[in-house]
Amino acid sequence: MDINKLRYIGFMAPKPTINEECVNKVAKLLDVTRNKPIVFAHISGPTPTKMIVLKKIMEAVKDNDKIQFVVSEGIPNGDTVPKRIKNGWYFEWCPVRDEIFAMSDLLLTRGGHSTLAQTIQYGNPVITIPIRNHGEQLGNANKIQKIGLGLMLKEKGLKSEDISNAIELVLNDSSFSNNAKMLMDISNKLNGVNN
Repeated sequence: MDINKLRYIGFMAPKPTINEECVNKVAKLLDVTRNKPIVFAHISGPTPTKMIVLKKIMEAVKDNDKIQFVVSEGIPNGDTVPKRIKNGWYFEWCPVRDEIFAMSDLLLTRGGHSTLAQTIQYGNPVITIPIRNHGEQLGNANKIQKIGLGLMLKEKGLKSEDISNAIELVLNDSSFSNNAKMLMDISNKLNGVNN
């Protein structure tokens, strides 16, 4: 293969178009403040495995009042009105996903390509919990960890303490957010859709 014939063109996803006014409107609606970290758990996948992971996340965040949490279960046609949980909100279906991506300090996700592209475009560090035996997500999650954008947790044997420890580590180690900002800057210079 001739490496000179390859050119990286950017993500095959539209660039974010959310402005600060929209983000502030959603922050006000959800009563979240910008002086406390916001963690967005955007979990998808088959219902049986998704619910196990969501339960572990809810256990991990329930007593952490230093962080604000927004959880999206990702049920198509689910209720779009969030339910109040301790230290945050729970959506069945989140209609303001982009705004929450933009205001978040950390994302918890499965590790699909589109979600990770959006994570990078918004400059967020990430914790991935890929679906077991899902090649794309496992490969993406390994790469995310290797480049220092975040951490990968394994679904099998996952404990709520694993999640809370990973959240603390990523939020308290500035190298993750620095790497996220660097990748966002690179991504902003490219337009995969136009290219």
